[in-house]
Amino acid sequence: MKRLIVLVLILIAGLAPSLRAQVLLSPGQSFAYSFISSDLQDFGSGYPNVNPFVTFYTDPVRSTPGASYTLDLFENDVGESPMASVTGTGNVTAPAPGRWQDLQGVARVTVNSGDVFFDTLLINVYRPSGGGDYELHSATVPVPEPGPLTLGAVGLLGLLAWTFARRRR
Repeated sequence: MKRLIVLVLILIAGLAPSLRAQVLLSPGQSFAYSFISSDLQDFGSGYPNVNPFVTFYTDPVRSTPGASYTLDLFENDVGESPMASVTGTGNVTAPAPGRWQDLQGVARVTVNSGDVFFDTLLINVYRPSGGGDYELHSATVPVPEPGPLTLGAVGLLGLLAWTFARRRR
């Protein structure tokens, strides 16, 4: 049983880097994330008037130094004209003044130069709640969300551990 536990721990440690959600994009490649109200957590009201915004966080160690990308924001889908577009390096934030009041939208990144490892996407939407206060709706999303292969590998490890533990009885 102890050997099984050690084996499972070694396998999990070996998979740990791949369990971290990240996506590598090269020049010309894009990643889009659509969100709806159920994706956002409601933090209540009492916030000052701040424009909605999206920030894509990158891994500076694994990205090409000076790599640039464009962050486009859309009201409903990528078929529309972007309501905001910002180009930069490192962690890039794009504001969306007065937008996404229906708590849905799309953020897309397109790499212009170099390779960029994207880690996390932060979405903040502020809506008027009366009396000059605003309510905050926010989501922090790993980019991309864990894929089926990763989830399947974790499930397989659990099944193997359960099978071996059952045989030892």
